[in-house]
Amino acid sequence: MVLIELKSDHSYEIRKNAPKATFDSIPYQLDDKSSMSTVDEDNLPPTNWRKIGIAGLMWFLCAVENTVIGMSEWPYMHQIDKAATTQFFGFVTSSSRTGHAFFALAFSYWGYKLGKCRWPLMVGRLMALLGVCMYLCVEFIPENRRYWMLACYFLFGVGSSSTTLLRGYIADVSHPKDRSRAYAVSTVAHLISIVCGPIIQLCFTRIKYPGYEIIPGKLRFNIYSAPISCALLTNIIAIYVVAVFWVETGKERPQKAKIYSQSIIGKVKEFLGRKDIKWPLILVCWYQKMMSHLSIVAIATIASPLFMMAFNWDGQKTVLISSISHIFVGVLSITVSCIYIFGKLGHYVSARFSYLIGLLISVLLYVLTYPWPTLSQPLPLYNATTGSGCDPNVYSWCFTEKAMPAVFWIPIVVLVMGVGLPFAMISIDTIYSKVLGDVDQNVMQGVYIFIEDIMMIGGPIYASTIFTEFGQSWLWFSNVIFTAIAIFVWIAFYPILAPYK
Repeated sequence: MVLIELKSDHSYEIRKNAPKATFDSIPYQLDDKSSMSTVDEDNLPPTNWRKIGIAGLMWFLCAVENTVIGMSEWPYMHQIDKAATTQFFGFVTSSSRTGHAFFALAFSYWGYKLGKCRWPLMVGRLMALLGVCMYLCVEFIPENRRYWMLACYFLFGVGSSSTTLLRGYIADVSHPKDRSRAYAVSTVAHLISIVCGPIIQLCFTRIKYPGYEIIPGKLRFNIYSAPISCALLTNIIAIYVVAVFWVETGKERPQKAKIYSQSIIGKVKEFLGRKDIKWPLILVCWYQKMMSHLSIVAIATIASPLFMMAFNWDGQKTVLISSISHIFVGVLSITVSCIYIFGKLGHYVSARFSYLIGLLISVLLYVLTYPWPTLSQPLPLYNATTGSGCDPNVYSWCFTEKAMPAVFWIPIVVLVMGVGLPFAMISIDTIYSKVLGDVDQNVMQGVYIFIEDIMMIGGPIYASTIFTEFGQSWLWFSNVIFTAIAIFVWIAFYPILAPYK
Protein backbone atom coordinates (compact mmCIF):
# COMPACT_ATOMS: atom_id res chain seq x y z
CA MET A 1 0.00 0.00 0.00
CA VAL A 2 1.35 3.42 -0.94
CA LEU A 3 0.54 6.30 1.39
CA ILE A 4 0.29 9.93 0.36
CA GLU A 5 0.07 12.40 3.22
CA LEU A 6 -1.88 15.61 2.65
CA LYS A 7 -0.24 18.51 4.48
CA SER A 8 -1.88 21.62 5.85
CA ASP A 9 -0.57 23.75 2.98
CA HIS A 10 -2.28 21.35 0.53
CA SER A 11 0.99 19.91 -0.72
CA TYR A 12 1.59 16.19 -0.60
CA GLU A 13 4.46 13.78 0.05
CA ILE A 14 5.02 10.25 -1.20
CA ARG A 15 6.93 7.99 1.16
CA LYS A 16 10.36 6.82 0.08
CA ASN A 17 9.31 3.22 -0.39
CA ALA A 18 6.50 4.23 -2.71
CA PRO A 19 6.80 3.36 -6.41
CA LYS A 20 7.12 6.21 -8.85
CA ALA A 21 3.69 7.77 -9.40
CA THR A 22 1.96 11.06 -9.99
CA PHE A 23 -0.79 12.80 -8.09
CA ASP A 24 -3.14 12.57 -11.07
CA SER A 25 -2.64 8.92 -11.89
CA ILE A 26 -3.07 7.45 -8.39
CA PRO A 27 -6.61 6.36 -7.49
CA TYR A 28 -7.36 7.57 -3.98
CA GLN A 29 -9.87 7.59 -1.19
CA LEU A 30 -10.45 10.32 1.37
CA ASP A 31 -11.07 9.39 4.97
CA ASP A 32 -11.99 11.35 8.06
CA LYS A 33 -8.32 12.01 8.79
CA SER A 34 -7.96 14.11 5.65
CA SER A 35 -5.40 11.78 4.17
CA MET A 36 -5.18 10.19 0.78
CA SER A 37 -4.49 6.50 0.47
CA THR A 38 -4.10 4.73 -2.80
CA VAL A 39 -6.21 1.82 -3.88
CA ASP A 40 -4.86 -1.13 -5.79
CA GLU A 41 -6.13 -0.78 -9.36
CA ASP A 42 -6.76 -4.54 -9.48
CA ASN A 43 -9.31 -4.13 -6.68
CA LEU A 44 -11.19 -1.27 -8.39
CA PRO A 45 -14.58 -2.03 -9.94
CA PRO A 46 -14.38 -2.89 -13.64
CA THR A 47 -15.53 -0.40 -16.25
CA ASN A 48 -19.30 -0.20 -16.42
CA TRP A 49 -19.72 -0.20 -20.19
CA ARG A 50 -23.48 0.07 -19.92
CA LYS A 51 -23.13 3.43 -18.20
CA ILE A 52 -20.46 4.45 -20.71
CA GLY A 53 -22.85 3.54 -23.52
CA ILE A 54 -25.66 5.60 -22.02
CA ALA A 55 -23.29 8.56 -21.60
CA GLY A 56 -22.20 8.18 -25.24
CA LEU A 57 -25.84 8.08 -26.36
CA MET A 58 -26.54 11.27 -24.39
CA TRP A 59 -23.49 12.91 -25.94
CA PHE A 60 -24.79 12.07 -29.42
CA LEU A 61 -28.36 13.22 -28.72
CA CYS A 62 -27.12 16.54 -27.35
CA ALA A 63 -24.59 17.15 -30.13
CA VAL A 64 -26.82 16.25 -33.07
CA GLU A 65 -29.17 19.10 -32.14
CA ASN A 66 -26.57 21.68 -33.18
CA THR A 67 -25.34 19.86 -36.29
CA VAL A 68 -28.82 19.18 -37.65
CA ILE A 69 -29.62 22.88 -38.08
CA GLY A 70 -26.09 24.14 -38.69
CA MET A 71 -26.47 24.42 -42.48
CA SER A 72 -29.83 26.20 -42.49
CA GLU A 73 -29.23 28.83 -39.79
CA TRP A 74 -28.36 31.75 -42.03
CA PRO A 75 -30.65 30.94 -45.00
CA TYR A 76 -33.65 30.63 -42.68
CA MET A 77 -32.87 33.79 -40.74
CA HIS A 78 -32.40 35.71 -43.99
CA GLN A 79 -35.65 34.25 -45.36
CA ILE A 80 -37.91 35.26 -42.48
CA ASP A 81 -36.21 38.56 -41.58
CA LYS A 82 -34.65 40.52 -44.44
CA ALA A 83 -33.16 42.97 -41.93
CA ALA A 84 -30.79 40.24 -40.72
CA THR A 85 -27.21 40.86 -41.83
CA THR A 86 -24.08 38.74 -41.76
CA GLN A 87 -22.84 40.86 -38.88
CA PHE A 88 -25.97 40.13 -36.85
CA PHE A 89 -25.58 36.42 -37.65
CA GLY A 90 -22.12 36.65 -36.08
CA PHE A 91 -23.69 38.06 -32.90
CA VAL A 92 -26.18 35.18 -32.87
CA THR A 93 -23.37 32.62 -33.08
CA SER A 94 -21.48 34.40 -30.31
CA SER A 95 -24.53 34.44 -28.07
CA SER A 96 -24.78 30.67 -28.34
CA ARG A 97 -21.13 30.22 -27.38
CA THR A 98 -21.52 32.71 -24.51
CA GLY A 99 -24.35 30.65 -23.10
CA HIS A 100 -22.23 27.53 -23.48
CA ALA A 101 -19.15 29.02 -21.81
CA PHE A 102 -20.75 30.40 -18.67
CA PHE A 103 -23.41 27.77 -18.12
CA ALA A 104 -20.83 25.00 -18.49
CA LEU A 105 -19.27 26.38 -15.32
CA ALA A 106 -22.68 26.66 -13.66
CA PHE A 107 -23.73 23.10 -14.51
CA SER A 108 -20.33 21.76 -13.44
CA TYR A 109 -20.61 23.50 -10.07
CA TRP A 110 -24.21 22.31 -9.61
CA GLY A 111 -23.27 18.73 -10.47
CA TYR A 112 -20.32 18.91 -8.08
CA LYS A 113 -22.49 20.16 -5.20
CA LEU A 114 -25.15 17.52 -5.84
CA GLY A 115 -22.67 14.74 -6.52
CA LYS A 116 -25.07 13.66 -9.26
CA CYS A 117 -25.64 14.35 -12.95
CA ARG A 118 -29.31 13.52 -13.55
CA TRP A 119 -30.89 16.85 -12.62
CA PRO A 120 -28.32 19.11 -14.33
CA LEU A 121 -28.61 17.00 -17.49
CA MET A 122 -32.40 17.09 -17.30
CA VAL A 123 -32.48 20.87 -16.88
CA GLY A 124 -30.03 21.28 -19.75
CA ARG A 125 -32.24 19.22 -22.05
CA LEU A 126 -35.36 21.13 -20.95
CA MET A 127 -33.62 24.43 -21.76
CA ALA A 128 -32.70 23.08 -25.20
CA LEU A 129 -36.26 21.81 -25.67
CA LEU A 130 -37.57 25.29 -24.91
CA GLY A 131 -35.20 26.70 -27.53
CA VAL A 132 -36.42 24.16 -30.10
CA CYS A 133 -40.09 24.99 -29.44
CA MET A 134 -39.35 28.72 -29.74
CA TYR A 135 -37.50 28.07 -33.01
CA LEU A 136 -40.49 26.21 -34.45
CA CYS A 137 -42.78 29.13 -33.50
CA VAL A 138 -40.56 31.91 -34.86
CA GLU A 139 -43.02 32.81 -37.62
CA PHE A 140 -45.67 33.61 -35.02
CA ILE A 141 -43.57 36.71 -34.26
CA PRO A 142 -44.78 39.57 -36.51
CA GLU A 143 -41.46 41.41 -36.88
CA ASN A 144 -37.80 41.47 -35.79
CA ARG A 145 -37.72 37.68 -35.87
CA ARG A 146 -33.93 37.69 -35.86
CA TYR A 147 -33.95 38.65 -32.17
CA TRP A 148 -36.24 35.73 -31.40
CA MET A 149 -33.79 33.43 -33.16
CA LEU A 150 -30.92 34.93 -31.17
CA ALA A 151 -32.72 33.89 -27.98
CA CYS A 152 -33.20 30.39 -29.43
CA TYR A 153 -29.52 29.95 -30.15
CA PHE A 154 -28.61 31.22 -26.70
CA LEU A 155 -30.81 28.48 -25.23
CA PHE A 156 -29.18 25.91 -27.53
CA GLY A 157 -25.79 26.92 -26.14
CA VAL A 158 -27.05 26.72 -22.56
CA GLY A 159 -28.57 23.30 -23.16
CA SER A 160 -25.47 21.81 -24.77
CA SER A 161 -23.24 23.07 -21.94
CA SER A 162 -24.70 20.48 -19.56
CA THR A 163 -22.80 17.76 -21.46
CA THR A 164 -19.69 18.99 -19.64
CA LEU A 165 -20.84 16.74 -16.77
CA LEU A 166 -20.47 13.67 -18.97
CA ARG A 167 -16.67 14.02 -18.94
CA GLY A 168 -16.50 13.53 -15.19
CA TYR A 169 -19.17 10.83 -15.27
CA ILE A 170 -17.19 8.76 -17.78
CA ALA A 171 -14.09 9.06 -15.61
CA ASP A 172 -16.03 7.90 -12.55
CA VAL A 173 -17.49 4.75 -14.12
CA SER A 174 -14.42 3.61 -16.06
CA HIS A 175 -11.39 1.68 -14.83
CA PRO A 176 -8.10 3.61 -15.23
CA LYS A 177 -6.85 1.04 -17.72
CA ASP A 178 -9.94 1.59 -19.89
CA ARG A 179 -9.99 5.39 -19.60
CA SER A 180 -8.81 6.19 -23.13
CA ARG A 181 -11.26 3.71 -24.66
CA ALA A 182 -14.08 5.14 -22.53
CA TYR A 183 -13.41 8.68 -23.69
CA ALA A 184 -13.14 7.42 -27.26
CA VAL A 185 -16.85 6.58 -26.99
CA SER A 186 -17.70 10.25 -26.46
CA THR A 187 -15.39 11.32 -29.26
CA VAL A 188 -16.96 8.90 -31.71
CA ALA A 189 -20.46 9.93 -30.58
CA HIS A 190 -19.64 13.57 -31.34
CA LEU A 191 -18.12 12.77 -34.73
CA ILE A 192 -21.13 10.64 -35.68
CA SER A 193 -23.37 13.61 -34.90
CA ILE A 194 -21.30 15.71 -37.30
CA VAL A 195 -22.13 13.24 -40.07
CA CYS A 196 -25.74 12.48 -39.08
CA GLY A 197 -26.78 16.12 -38.77
CA PRO A 198 -26.17 16.98 -42.44
CA ILE A 199 -27.69 13.67 -43.56
CA ILE A 200 -30.89 14.53 -41.70
CA GLN A 201 -30.83 17.97 -43.32
CA LEU A 202 -30.40 16.39 -46.75
CA CYS A 203 -33.58 14.38 -46.28
CA PHE A 204 -35.64 17.57 -46.35
CA THR A 205 -33.85 19.64 -49.00
CA ARG A 206 -36.63 19.01 -51.54
CA ILE A 207 -39.30 20.62 -49.34
CA LYS A 208 -38.93 24.21 -50.48
CA TYR A 209 -39.93 27.12 -48.30
CA PRO A 210 -42.74 27.76 -47.29
CA GLY A 211 -43.48 24.03 -47.63
CA TYR A 212 -46.50 22.45 -45.95
CA GLU A 213 -48.59 24.74 -43.77
CA ILE A 214 -49.68 23.22 -40.47
CA ILE A 215 -51.04 26.53 -39.18
CA PRO A 216 -51.52 28.84 -42.20
CA GLY A 217 -48.86 31.55 -42.25
CA LYS A 218 -47.53 30.61 -38.83
CA LEU A 219 -46.33 27.02 -38.49
CA ARG A 220 -44.78 25.36 -41.52
CA PHE A 221 -42.94 22.15 -42.37
CA ASN A 222 -40.15 22.87 -44.86
CA ILE A 223 -36.43 22.63 -45.56
CA TYR A 224 -35.68 24.90 -42.58
CA SER A 225 -38.19 23.77 -39.95
CA ALA A 226 -38.15 20.02 -40.63
CA PRO A 227 -34.61 19.44 -39.24
CA ILE A 228 -35.43 21.28 -36.03
CA SER A 229 -38.43 18.96 -35.70
CA CYS A 230 -35.91 16.11 -35.60
CA ALA A 231 -34.04 18.02 -32.88
CA LEU A 232 -37.34 18.16 -30.99
CA LEU A 233 -37.50 14.36 -31.20
CA THR A 234 -33.88 13.86 -30.09
CA ASN A 235 -34.48 16.13 -27.09
CA ILE A 236 -37.54 14.13 -26.04
CA ILE A 237 -35.53 10.91 -26.37
CA ALA A 238 -32.68 12.42 -24.33
CA ILE A 239 -35.06 13.47 -21.56
CA TYR A 240 -36.56 9.95 -21.54
CA VAL A 241 -33.09 8.36 -21.37
CA VAL A 242 -32.11 10.56 -18.40
CA ALA A 243 -35.40 9.94 -16.60
CA VAL A 244 -35.57 6.16 -17.10
CA PHE A 245 -32.14 4.72 -17.89
CA TRP A 246 -29.68 7.10 -16.24
CA VAL A 247 -27.79 5.57 -13.30
CA GLU A 248 -25.55 7.67 -11.08
CA THR A 249 -21.97 6.64 -10.41
CA GLY A 250 -22.84 5.29 -6.99
CA LYS A 251 -19.92 7.03 -5.31
CA GLU A 252 -20.55 8.58 -1.92
CA ARG A 253 -19.37 12.17 -1.85
CA PRO A 254 -20.68 14.06 1.19
CA GLN A 255 -17.59 13.55 3.41
CA LYS A 256 -15.18 13.86 0.51
CA ALA A 257 -16.82 16.95 -0.91
CA LYS A 258 -16.33 18.86 2.33
CA ILE A 259 -12.64 17.98 2.53
CA TYR A 260 -12.11 18.60 -1.17
CA SER A 261 -13.90 21.96 -1.18
CA GLN A 262 -11.67 23.16 1.64
CA SER A 263 -8.65 22.49 -0.50
CA ILE A 264 -9.81 24.03 -3.80
CA ILE A 265 -8.67 27.60 -3.07
CA GLY A 266 -5.44 26.39 -1.54
CA LYS A 267 -4.82 24.05 -4.45
CA VAL A 268 -5.29 26.86 -6.98
CA LYS A 269 -2.96 29.13 -5.01
CA GLU A 270 -0.42 26.36 -4.77
CA PHE A 271 -0.65 25.72 -8.50
CA LEU A 272 -0.19 29.39 -9.38
CA GLY A 273 2.82 29.65 -7.08
CA ARG A 274 4.63 26.51 -8.18
CA LYS A 275 8.00 27.19 -9.74
CA ASP A 276 7.95 24.03 -11.86
CA ILE A 277 4.91 25.24 -13.84
CA LYS A 278 6.09 26.47 -17.23
CA TRP A 279 3.82 29.50 -17.59
CA PRO A 280 5.38 30.85 -20.83
CA LEU A 281 4.63 27.56 -22.57
CA ILE A 282 1.14 27.41 -21.08
CA LEU A 283 0.40 30.92 -22.37
CA VAL A 284 1.71 29.93 -25.80
CA CYS A 285 -0.61 26.91 -25.82
CA TRP A 286 -3.57 29.10 -24.85
CA TYR A 287 -2.79 31.48 -27.68
CA GLN A 288 -2.33 28.66 -30.18
CA LYS A 289 -5.58 27.05 -29.05
CA MET A 290 -7.39 30.21 -30.07
CA MET A 291 -5.53 30.45 -33.36
CA SER A 292 -6.32 26.82 -34.22
CA HIS A 293 -10.01 27.80 -34.25
CA LEU A 294 -9.59 30.95 -36.35
CA SER A 295 -10.31 29.20 -39.66
CA ILE A 296 -13.24 27.28 -38.19
CA VAL A 297 -14.84 30.47 -36.90
CA ALA A 298 -14.30 32.41 -40.13
CA ILE A 299 -15.68 29.69 -42.41
CA ALA A 300 -18.62 28.83 -40.15
CA THR A 301 -19.59 32.52 -39.98
CA ILE A 302 -19.39 33.55 -43.64
CA ALA A 303 -19.84 30.29 -45.60
CA SER A 304 -23.64 30.40 -45.98
CA PRO A 305 -23.83 34.16 -46.69
CA LEU A 306 -20.98 33.84 -49.18
CA PHE A 307 -22.67 30.92 -50.96
CA MET A 308 -25.81 33.00 -51.46
CA MET A 309 -24.04 36.21 -52.41
CA ALA A 310 -21.05 35.03 -54.44
CA PHE A 311 -22.45 31.89 -56.07
CA ASN A 312 -26.00 33.22 -56.51
CA TRP A 313 -27.52 30.20 -54.74
CA ASP A 314 -30.92 30.30 -53.10
CA GLY A 315 -31.48 29.02 -49.57
CA GLN A 316 -32.40 25.51 -50.72
CA LYS A 317 -29.24 24.99 -52.75
CA THR A 318 -27.10 26.55 -50.02
CA VAL A 319 -28.45 24.08 -47.47
CA LEU A 320 -27.98 21.17 -49.89
CA ILE A 321 -24.34 21.95 -50.72
CA SER A 322 -23.52 22.83 -47.11
CA SER A 323 -24.97 19.53 -45.89
CA ILE A 324 -22.97 17.49 -48.39
CA SER A 325 -19.81 19.44 -47.53
CA HIS A 326 -20.29 18.85 -43.80
CA ILE A 327 -20.72 15.12 -44.38
CA PHE A 328 -17.37 14.98 -46.16
CA VAL A 329 -15.76 17.06 -43.39
CA GLY A 330 -17.14 14.67 -40.77
CA VAL A 331 -15.92 11.58 -42.62
CA LEU A 332 -12.45 13.05 -43.07
CA SER A 333 -12.31 14.08 -39.40
CA ILE A 334 -13.27 10.58 -38.28
CA THR A 335 -10.59 9.18 -40.59
CA VAL A 336 -7.92 11.45 -39.09
CA SER A 337 -9.03 10.51 -35.56
CA CYS A 338 -8.90 6.79 -36.40
CA ILE A 339 -5.39 7.20 -37.82
CA TYR A 340 -4.31 8.72 -34.51
CA ILE A 341 -6.13 6.09 -32.42
CA PHE A 342 -5.46 2.90 -34.37
CA GLY A 343 -2.52 3.89 -36.58
CA LYS A 344 -0.69 5.58 -33.69
CA LEU A 345 0.32 8.48 -35.93
CA GLY A 346 1.45 10.44 -32.88
CA HIS A 347 4.24 7.89 -32.36
CA TYR A 348 5.76 8.67 -35.75
CA VAL A 349 5.06 12.39 -36.24
CA SER A 350 6.08 14.98 -33.66
CA ALA A 351 3.09 16.87 -32.24
CA ARG A 352 4.93 20.20 -32.43
CA PHE A 353 5.70 19.53 -36.12
CA SER A 354 2.18 18.38 -37.00
CA TYR A 355 0.74 21.51 -35.35
CA LEU A 356 3.04 23.66 -37.48
CA ILE A 357 1.81 21.78 -40.55
CA GLY A 358 -1.77 22.49 -39.47
CA LEU A 359 -1.05 26.24 -39.30
CA LEU A 360 0.62 26.18 -42.72
CA ILE A 361 -2.40 24.37 -44.18
CA SER A 362 -4.60 27.19 -42.85
CA VAL A 363 -2.41 29.72 -44.68
CA LEU A 364 -2.73 27.60 -47.81
CA LEU A 365 -6.51 27.76 -47.43
CA TYR A 366 -6.48 31.56 -47.42
CA VAL A 367 -4.11 31.73 -50.38
CA LEU A 368 -6.03 29.26 -52.57
CA THR A 369 -9.50 30.68 -51.83
CA TYR A 370 -8.51 34.35 -51.87
CA PRO A 371 -10.50 36.26 -54.56
CA TRP A 372 -7.56 36.90 -56.87
CA PRO A 373 -8.68 39.33 -59.66
CA THR A 374 -7.56 37.11 -62.55
CA LEU A 375 -9.07 33.89 -61.16
CA SER A 376 -12.25 35.14 -59.55
CA GLN A 377 -15.67 36.16 -60.83
CA PRO A 378 -17.74 39.30 -60.08
CA LEU A 379 -20.52 39.07 -57.54
CA PRO A 380 -24.06 38.86 -58.96
CA LEU A 381 -26.47 41.57 -57.87
CA TYR A 382 -29.20 40.87 -55.35
CA ASN A 383 -32.36 39.10 -56.51
CA ALA A 384 -35.28 39.86 -54.21
CA THR A 385 -37.23 36.82 -55.45
CA THR A 386 -34.62 34.21 -54.56
CA GLY A 387 -32.88 36.19 -51.82
CA SER A 388 -29.53 35.48 -53.48
CA GLY A 389 -26.83 37.78 -54.82
CA CYS A 390 -25.07 40.73 -53.24
CA ASP A 391 -27.21 43.62 -52.03
CA PRO A 392 -25.33 46.93 -52.49
CA ASN A 393 -27.66 48.57 -49.97
CA VAL A 394 -26.19 46.29 -47.30
CA TYR A 395 -22.68 45.58 -48.59
CA SER A 396 -20.80 48.52 -50.09
CA TRP A 397 -18.27 46.25 -51.83
CA CYS A 398 -20.70 44.41 -54.12
CA PHE A 399 -19.30 46.11 -57.24
CA THR A 400 -15.60 45.77 -56.31
CA GLU A 401 -15.34 42.41 -54.54
CA LYS A 402 -14.95 39.10 -56.38
CA ALA A 403 -15.07 35.44 -55.38
CA MET A 404 -13.40 32.21 -56.42
CA PRO A 405 -15.67 29.77 -58.30
CA ALA A 406 -17.51 27.33 -56.07
CA VAL A 407 -15.88 24.36 -57.81
CA PHE A 408 -12.53 25.46 -56.32
CA TRP A 409 -13.68 27.11 -53.09
CA ILE A 410 -15.68 24.26 -51.57
CA PRO A 411 -13.30 21.27 -52.11
CA ILE A 412 -10.39 23.26 -50.69
CA VAL A 413 -12.37 24.25 -47.61
CA VAL A 414 -13.58 20.66 -47.09
CA LEU A 415 -10.03 19.29 -47.22
CA VAL A 416 -8.67 21.89 -44.81
CA MET A 417 -11.58 21.55 -42.36
CA GLY A 418 -11.55 17.77 -42.49
CA VAL A 419 -7.79 17.11 -42.46
CA GLY A 420 -5.68 20.16 -41.65
CA LEU A 421 -7.61 21.53 -38.68
CA PRO A 422 -8.05 18.18 -36.85
CA PHE A 423 -4.29 17.74 -37.25
CA ALA A 424 -3.66 21.10 -35.59
CA MET A 425 -6.16 20.67 -32.76
CA ILE A 426 -5.13 17.14 -31.81
CA SER A 427 -1.48 18.24 -31.78
CA ILE A 428 -1.93 21.35 -29.63
CA ASP A 429 -4.13 19.46 -27.14
CA THR A 430 -1.45 16.78 -26.83
CA ILE A 431 1.36 19.27 -26.25
CA TYR A 432 -0.68 21.26 -23.71
CA SER A 433 -1.33 18.15 -21.65
CA LYS A 434 2.39 17.29 -21.68
CA VAL A 435 3.41 20.85 -20.76
CA LEU A 436 1.18 20.72 -17.68
CA GLY A 437 2.98 17.56 -16.63
CA ASP A 438 2.46 15.80 -13.32
CA VAL A 439 -0.09 18.15 -11.80
CA ASP A 440 -3.82 18.00 -11.24
CA GLN A 441 -4.91 19.13 -14.72
CA ASN A 442 -8.63 19.58 -13.99
CA VAL A 443 -8.45 23.32 -13.34
CA MET A 444 -6.08 24.08 -16.19
CA GLN A 445 -8.03 21.96 -18.66
CA GLY A 446 -11.15 23.88 -17.64
CA VAL A 447 -9.37 27.15 -18.35
CA TYR A 448 -8.21 25.69 -21.67
CA ILE A 449 -11.82 25.01 -22.75
CA PHE A 450 -12.86 28.46 -21.56
CA ILE A 451 -10.10 29.98 -23.74
CA GLU A 452 -11.56 28.08 -26.69
CA ASP A 453 -15.03 29.44 -25.90
CA ILE A 454 -13.64 32.99 -25.79
CA MET A 455 -12.47 32.53 -29.37
CA MET A 456 -15.83 31.08 -30.36
CA ILE A 457 -17.56 34.08 -28.75
CA GLY A 458 -15.41 36.89 -30.15
CA GLY A 459 -14.47 35.20 -33.42
CA PRO A 460 -17.89 35.33 -35.12
CA ILE A 461 -18.27 39.01 -34.22
CA TYR A 462 -14.83 39.76 -35.64
CA ALA A 463 -15.37 37.70 -38.81
CA SER A 464 -18.88 38.95 -39.53
CA THR A 465 -17.91 42.60 -38.93
CA ILE A 466 -14.91 42.47 -41.27
CA PHE A 467 -16.93 40.59 -43.88
CA THR A 468 -19.88 42.99 -43.70
CA GLU A 469 -17.77 46.12 -43.90
CA PHE A 470 -14.97 45.08 -46.27
CA GLY A 471 -15.72 41.67 -47.80
CA GLN A 472 -13.99 38.29 -47.90
CA SER A 473 -10.67 39.59 -49.24
CA TRP A 474 -9.99 41.76 -46.19
CA LEU A 475 -11.13 39.04 -43.80
CA TRP A 476 -8.78 36.54 -45.46
CA PHE A 477 -5.94 39.06 -45.42
CA SER A 478 -6.33 39.76 -41.70
CA ASN A 479 -6.59 36.03 -40.94
CA VAL A 480 -3.31 35.41 -42.80
CA ILE A 481 -1.65 38.07 -40.64
CA PHE A 482 -2.95 36.48 -37.42
CA THR A 483 -1.97 32.99 -38.56
CA ALA A 484 1.50 34.18 -39.62
CA ILE A 485 2.04 35.66 -36.15
CA ALA A 486 0.99 32.32 -34.64
CA ILE A 487 3.51 30.52 -36.89
CA PHE A 488 6.34 32.88 -35.87
CA VAL A 489 5.50 32.42 -32.18
CA TRP A 490 5.44 28.64 -32.60
CA ILE A 491 8.79 28.62 -34.44
CA ALA A 492 10.31 30.82 -31.71
CA PHE A 493 9.27 28.30 -29.05
CA TYR A 494 9.91 25.26 -31.24
CA PRO A 495 13.27 24.32 -29.65
CA ILE A 496 11.89 24.81 -26.13
CA LEU A 497 8.98 22.47 -26.92
CA ALA A 498 11.31 19.62 -27.93
CA PRO A 499 10.78 17.65 -24.67
CA TYR A 500 6.99 17.67 -25.26
CA LYS A 501 6.96 16.53 -28.88
